[in-house]
Amino acid sequence: MQRPRLRDLLPVSVRTFDPEEVTTRSHREIDPRGVGLSTQDVDAIWSSVVTFYKSGLHPAIALCIRRRGEIILDRAIGHARGNSPDDPEGAPLVRATPDTLFNFFSGSKSVTAMLIHLLQEEEQLHVDEPVATFIPEFAKRRKHNITIRDVLTHRAGIPATPEEAINLDLLSKPEAIVRAFCELEPTHRPGSVQAYQAVTSGFILGEIMFSKHGCRFLTDEQGRLMRQQICRQSLSTEFIPSEGSSSAILAILHWGLLWTIL
Repeated sequence: MQRPRLRDLLPVSVRTFDPEEVTTRSHREIDPRGVGLSTQDVDAIWSSVVTFYKSGLHPAIALCIRRRGEIILDRAIGHARGNSPDDPEGAPLVRATPDTLFNFFSGSKSVTAMLIHLLQEEEQLHVDEPVATFIPEFAKRRKHNITIRDVLTHRAGIPATPEEAINLDLLSKPEAIVRAFCELEPTHRPGSVQAYQAVTSGFILGEIMFSKHGCRFLTDEQGRLMRQQICRQSLSTEFIPSEGSSSAILAILHWGLLWTIL
């Protein structure tokens, strides 16, 4: 596997357009009041998507949310073709719709993020705590102020991927990969620049949950919680790990990018 170049991981801006002109709403959306939400709730969610679109980091964004089995939000904003960094100037613009197909890379990052938020709900951590609270070695090379929130929002300043992190032979040796990302030096001040952490974020968040440096957060009960609250509500039942499959869960959490590719 070819190692990503740092310049390929830094943010590249694209043109943005009037959100109203490039937003498509699906006919599948229902009145959210039927499932215990208000239209203001849905509007607030979509408003955050529009704000993110305005940052110019993505030519298109699509989001579909179900509540109690019903679709409360199913919209797309931006362009599927014609406005990507690789499109030639003057290329025809094709609007994205809720039915536009996208590559689903890093899909399991949402599972990792959900577990982090569950741990915050249980008051076992707070997203504004430094990563080094749970992984002391991570403080090296001026990374002591990077918070869990910075990692979740891809603002930690460490978009570069250690070579060890893309070595498939080390999948069963996360401690070697932990050492690699602890040696990373930030390219930006933490919290200042959004730059996609294609691989590093999954390992860091996974290590917070699994590392012996802090509490071994994923207890048997929390493993059961993951299967019941996340997998059954969000993913195909064929995906649900069985009892005792902690190694499979570890792979999912640490390899958010590669799991969906493989």
